[in-house]
Amino acid sequence: WAPKGGAPLAWEPVPGCPEDTLTPKPEMRYSPIIDDILVAAREKRRPRVSLYDGRQAQEMVQAVYDSYVQGRRVALPLAERTHPLKGWNRQA
Repeated sequence: WAPKGGAPLAWEPVPGCPEDTLTPKPEMRYSPIIDDILVAAREKRRPRVSLYDGRQAQEMVQAVYDSYVQGRRVALPLAERTHPLKGWNRQA
């Protein structure tokens, strides 16, 4: 797979790792997300949950904080992506 507009990425094993590192083992107790990342690397496909998905989830959480601080609804994608609580002084 390739990032949007980018060149295809190649999966390569880390030097010194056993060859079967990309095969999940039950005794390793990886979470399902980590298991899928390892299988995706072996199968040369995009993981079901990607960094892009994580970024969108983080932006939604940040929007909740931003909405609270501003006291109004905020639109997604956020226009300002600095942490919404940075510089916020709560008045007691």
